[in-house]
Amino acid sequence: MDPQTADRLIRMAAAMAWLDGAPQVQEKRLLQRLAERLGTSPEVRRKLAQWLEERPPEVELDLRSLDRATRRQFLRIALAVADADTHRHPDELRGLRWLARMVEAAEREEEQRQLSCSRLPSELEETERLTDAARERIEAADATADELERAIHRVERACSDPYAHRAAWWADVLDAALHALRTAVADHVRGLLEQGGLYDELEKAQPGWRARRDALEAHWEEIERGLEKVHQRLEAVRGGNEDEARIVREQLARLLSLLRDALTEEKDVVYTAFYRHAPAATASSPTSS
Repeated sequence: MDPQTADRLIRMAAAMAWLDGAPQVQEKRLLQRLAERLGTSPEVRRKLAQWLEERPPEVELDLRSLDRATRRQFLRIALAVADADTHRHPDELRGLRWLARMVEAAEREEEQRQLSCSRLPSELEETERLTDAARERIEAADATADELERAIHRVERACSDPYAHRAAWWADVLDAALHALRTAVADHVRGLLEQGGLYDELEKAQPGWRARRDALEAHWEEIERGLEKVHQRLEAVRGGNEDEARIVREQLARLLSLLRDALTEEKDVVYTAFYRHAPAATASSPTSS
């Protein structure tokens, strides 16, 4: 790993360590070991010592700009270092583990994008065989998924600054982002329910499709309930309660991970439905909805 990338990653990890105040002794040791495993230069390690005593400069926590090999390498090193430290308080690794989950989420997103690109030629051929109603479902699903992705990124940006939650305006920014996200989720779930007729057609051809749809719907319902509870906590955050702010960030990290998992599963289901089975199913029942 080149020194500039190692420098950037260590700055991210140091910033996460400050989320709940100054890093503790064990956190400092952990990050120092991480810097060693990353192969950082002595200059970078001196910077780390400074960042662990004083807040590091603001740093963008979006890891999607890094190449896949670097993300994978950092994920393996971060988790290996964290799991090797048996003498620790569980709260001390919260920031580092969340950072590792961000790396993993970026990895999943890139894999999904590459998979979509690899399918494109065959999808274009298959789309020619679909009915107009099926193509309209695809376009509608794509539109709501795109809107949902934008809403997710907006919430992620609101949470990416490790110090923003200490500012009075942070709750208002997050409130607006959460409102947009909940609206996008609700619209997306309605679209999923409207595809019930297609799943019924697929069930006739191959049992198990209705069960997959039901499981996916339950997953989305859990996400909707979770987002509603997080939204309700914002009043306490507005009052300056930093414990509530920490809980909100942790719960949002979990919900965004669940949300991306649901999107990945749904894309797989929709792809399989529309592009492998839908031509035959819709041909026999072109008016199904």
